[in-house]
Amino acid sequence: MTRSTWVVPSIPGYGFSGVTVERGWDARRVAGAWGPAAASGVPTGVAVFPREIAPPIRRFAEQTENIVHWSEFDRGGHFAAMEEPDLLVGDVRDFFRPLR
Repeated sequence: MTRSTWVVPSIPGYGFSGVTVERGWDARRVAGAWGPAAASGVPTGVAVFPREIAPPIRRFAEQTENIVHWSEFDRGGHFAAMEEPDLLVGDVRDFFRPLR
């Protein structure tokens, strides 16, 4: 994967599907969009690193996302792809393995 250095840093903050980014982008343009979000059927994986700026909260993520893979690590942070690349790559592989 030659583009992994560009793609991987965005994964921890937005989930593997990119649904969060799209939903947030659309919500700002729709009147009254601050109501409940529609549930997503897209399989989503989350990697939580201890020094993340705003760590995801599982109970909130599960309200709108189809969480099929959740990992919590003992090291790494917001730039996990640079700080702990082996951990992140292993986790991404673990997420995609059953979806093949």
